[in-house]
Amino acid sequence: MKRTIKIIIFSILIILWGTRIFMFSATNGADSQAQSTKAIAKAITIALKFTNKLGLTNEHPSDQKIYQAAEVLDGPARKMMHQAEYFILAMLVMILVNILLNYNRYIFSFILTLIACIAFAYFDEFHQTFVIGRTGQLKDVVVDTTGMIYAILIYTSYYYTYQNGRKREKNK
Repeated sequence: MKRTIKIIIFSILIILWGTRIFMFSATNGADSQAQSTKAIAKAITIALKFTNKLGLTNEHPSDQKIYQAAEVLDGPARKMMHQAEYFILAMLVMILVNILLNYNRYIFSFILTLIACIAFAYFDEFHQTFVIGRTGQLKDVVVDTTGMIYAILIYTSYYYTYQNGRKREKNK
């Protein structure tokens, strides 16, 4: 695929993903909490049905108990979703930066990606201060940053492994 097309595609993907993150952040606090708790309850229900089909269980808790469990899991699950959102964002940004730099200067790519994504996370938290029932919190930026770092490390590890494999193949 030509370099220009890759740049356009990844730029569009980054804009779309960033817009999606902002849309999640623009949901008021009560609705956001209700949506995530409902999604977790649904995931628990699906998991329980799956274990029943496998013959691992034959009875399940009531809907009320499932919802209570979902409420308990809501906080950690939301933090994991923060990490997942920013994992994807950082992966897209890292790919774009590397295309722009012709896959050279990895430390610079790493730093530039991290700065861009952290700036986006701060801006997103600031944006949340204007949404009813939401607050901008530094700890969310820290959680987002862990997702970014995972993405950058995985991408970099893969790339170096791939590059070393290609170099070995050429030398044979």
